[in-house]
Amino acid sequence: MNTRRLLALANKLDTVPRKQFNICKWVGHDWKGKPDLSCGTVACAMGWATTMPLFRKLGLRLDLAPDPAVWADVVIKTKSGVYVARDGYESARTLFDIDDDTATSLFSGSEYRRDERTGEVDKVTPKRVAKKIRKVVAEYKRKRA
Repeated sequence: MNTRRLLALANKLDTVPRKQFNICKWVGHDWKGKPDLSCGTVACAMGWATTMPLFRKLGLRLDLAPDPAVWADVVIKTKSGVYVARDGYESARTLFDIDDDTATSLFSGSEYRRDERTGEVDKVTPKRVAKKIRKVVAEYKRKRA
């Protein structure tokens, strides 16, 4: 697990406005291709990760898709080359060196749909995702200590 990268994303999510966050969308349909998402569109945690210089340097980015049914492609550079990932969990596994269960736990909307205390359906916020990332990192560090 690359805890440094995960914590960098958590810090970024702390700065993302609530109204520009949607756990279920890489990027909103109104996105026009600006890499910093400054157009006011929504994005999920991994969508916001594509705006960070640290991750852009590693090859993570959003591109407008040539397929009109898919408005954005996620491009990832790996040791074996550059490829388009249609699966956000695949990009998260690659970027953060995490397994599928951890990627799903952190980045799937279905993992956040209910408040842990009340059991009620809850709005997923960027700060809530950041908090969960920090909790996963802390648990990982405790186990390794």
